[in-house]
Amino acid sequence: MDMTGLDEKFKYMIGEQLDIQGKLKPVERRLGTLKKHIEQADIYFKYKGKKALAEAEKIRKSVYRILLQEQREQQPYRKQDMER
Repeated sequence: MDMTGLDEKFKYMIGEQLDIQGKLKPVERRLGTLKKHIEQADIYFKYKGKKALAEAEKIRKSVYRILLQEQREQQPYRKQDMER
């Protein structure tokens, strides 16, 4: 290969590189946007998870209160039944 052929090959490679860089720019912008969406999704799921846990805790407490109330209501009857 002579100098002219090497020069042409070099120009072709530079052209290819610039073409690839041009194609990558929109992809890099899209990746930046996707990264922001992922960060926002993480925040959303953390909040949503905490919200679900809080709701589950409310339900647990309500069930506990109901069971406790039922237990209190049944205790006097048991004492009366035992005395008879």
